[in-house]
Amino acid sequence: MRDITRFAKCVLRGKVYLGSELAALQGPPERHLFFRPTVELVCEMFEGPIRILEIGSWAGASAITWVKAFVAMGRTVTIDCVDQWIPYFDLACETNDHYRLMNEAAASEDIYALFLHNLRAEGILDQVIIRRGSAQDTLPKLNDNTYHLIYIDGSHLYTNVISDIRETKRLILEGGIICGDDLEIQANELSSQALLQSLETGLDYTNCDSSGHFFHPGVTAAVAEELGEVSAWQGYWAIRWVSGMAEKIVLDLAAVNLPAHIQCAIDESPSLRLIENDGKFRIHEFGSRYIAIAIHLDPKQIFESVSFNFDISPVIFIADSIVELNKKLDTILNPEVTVPLVNTHDDTPTIIGSYEGYNLVSFKGQVIGIHQTSGPIDVRLGMPLLIEQLDPERIQTGTNADEVIVGIALRKKLVESETRQAQSNADLQQRLKEVEDRLKHYEDQLEAESNDTPTIIGSYEGYNLVSFKDQVIGIPQTSGPINVRLGMPLLIEQLGPEQIQTGTNADEVIVGIALRKKLGESEIRQAESNADLQQRLKKVEDRLKHYEDQSEAESNDTPTIIGSYEGYNLVSFKGQVIGIHQTSGPIDVRLGMLLLLEQLGPERILTGTNTDEVIVGIALRKKLGESESRQAESNASLQQQIKDAEDTLKRFVEQSETRQAESNASLQQQLKEVEDSLRRYEDQSESRQSESNASLQQQVKDAEDTLKRFVEQSETRQAESSVFLRQKVEESAQQLAVISQSMFGKIILTKKWGQREN
Repeated sequence: MRDITRFAKCVLRGKVYLGSELAALQGPPERHLFFRPTVELVCEMFEGPIRILEIGSWAGASAITWVKAFVAMGRTVTIDCVDQWIPYFDLACETNDHYRLMNEAAASEDIYALFLHNLRAEGILDQVIIRRGSAQDTLPKLNDNTYHLIYIDGSHLYTNVISDIRETKRLILEGGIICGDDLEIQANELSSQALLQSLETGLDYTNCDSSGHFFHPGVTAAVAEELGEVSAWQGYWAIRWVSGMAEKIVLDLAAVNLPAHIQCAIDESPSLRLIENDGKFRIHEFGSRYIAIAIHLDPKQIFESVSFNFDISPVIFIADSIVELNKKLDTILNPEVTVPLVNTHDDTPTIIGSYEGYNLVSFKGQVIGIHQTSGPIDVRLGMPLLIEQLDPERIQTGTNADEVIVGIALRKKLVESETRQAQSNADLQQRLKEVEDRLKHYEDQLEAESNDTPTIIGSYEGYNLVSFKDQVIGIPQTSGPINVRLGMPLLIEQLGPEQIQTGTNADEVIVGIALRKKLGESEIRQAESNADLQQRLKKVEDRLKHYEDQSEAESNDTPTIIGSYEGYNLVSFKGQVIGIHQTSGPIDVRLGMLLLLEQLGPERILTGTNTDEVIVGIALRKKLGESESRQAESNASLQQQIKDAEDTLKRFVEQSETRQAESNASLQQQLKEVEDSLRRYEDQSESRQSESNASLQQQVKDAEDTLKRFVEQSETRQAESSVFLRQKVEESAQQLAVISQSMFGKIILTKKWGQREN
């Protein structure tokens, strides 16, 4: 039963999902009642941390139950989950939709993604060791005597179960618990012939003719062969491994409750309740309705894959009361089947025009656009062969020429958009490589010297390029005056990281600005592309509504499957053909298109006036899905590369800032040493100056003393000289007087110098 809405809500809201979508919950949920009592036995036997081995994990329901149970007992626990999460059912043998759904869920990786999601939602991902691979390859690599509890719920094939049990005997600790799922019947409850016949079918799950029960024959036979009779409760089985032997165990079931995540899955999903078995049909109560399922069908698998909205005669019937259901069962031997008329028109293909390299061919009430490079084509081959011969990209159908022309124009627009996006991606990848090369080059050549004065050294694409402290900073010119000395954290806080670009030189900053601009243009083109796709989706929805409104009232009211294509059933109803994805299960198209779209989603349904038109639509939708998938992968890769480049830039900036800080610290240390040396020099200079002044003062004093002594001595000598000179003068005067007297007569000289007497 489809459960898309609840599945989407759980995934988006981070909640555990264990509903019918992706066959997430395997086996009856009631078997989880026996996990907690098993955990209590293990805790009684062992102390300390617990190791669990789980063989077969699927969506993680049992892994969550085991871990939560041990945590509730106050134990530290680690669980090894062994699973391939790949398709392994042979659908040629296993025809039930349940197995197809499981293979599809594994092939798409959706179930593995759900497994990881559920572990994260329950907060136990750190306690899980994921060992992705087959049990046959993985278990032999594990160490002996490692695990306290081993849970077997992997492949149900006899040979695989035998291998799993033999490996667990080696891996389990003495006294540990080996347990498993899917043991609906033990071998001693069947005859050897009945068990052998069931094994020979090669089926995973089958009906035993002798007992009338459905069971897994591979599990029943392998458990009996390797362990003998085991303790079992409603399909869950367990033993204690002691001294190389399997011992039965007893569980305390006095007060057991379903785990919260299992109970939640049950509460949010309707369930079947068996009320009668008449030998041909099992009668079930399902909510407020009653359902009859043929005895040879498995109700569990039917419940997981069928949408219980309408009858599937002659095996499933639905009614609002038991009386109404019995009336339907009474009439199944005479079913009335009406085959709808096929729309037939002129069988001669005619070219009625051309558009953008396509010939428009009218044939059987529709118009087919075929690319002119395809050469002569016989449209009477039918649409499947045409698509196989031409490829869906070279063919377009519609009810009239205008519709085909619109389709061709839309297809051309899509191709142009994809081409532009591919070119844009190539350009960005090239620029990204250039940035990485330049980053490495300039990182290696980082100059040691720095400049502490911010200087505008140029501009590029509206950014000023400012040189400051060995780096160049690109700042939008619209930001006004900015003080880059504030430091990068404050600049980023003030302007925002999208408004600033840094690098070791101008070229590096220019490349970053250009890359940022290119990325912005790419995002704009991507938004335009998304808008185009949304417009196309709206046109498709409008066309669906148009055809629904124009469905002919006189057409046959009995939906009939008239074929299939690429996983879609083609259903004829009221003059139109509806393509419904086969994974949707039986759908009542009489509900009307609006309810169908709400129930299935527009991506799982397609309508047209005839089979060929629907087939072309399915082929085009598939091609569009592949294109969108490639586009999403390309965008994700590009975003990762851009993120890597940004991380590289960030690391480079951090390294540059670290080196700058180290350089600043070194400069500050050198400055401090210079200041200390200068201070010592000033102190020494002052000391020497003081000593010099004292010495000079002493010298001046000594000179003054010497001069004083010299003056005193000079004055003394002067006085002595004056006395001596006076004596000499007097002596000379006397001599002169004697000479004058003898020559000119008597000359009278006075005693004083210079006086004369006659």
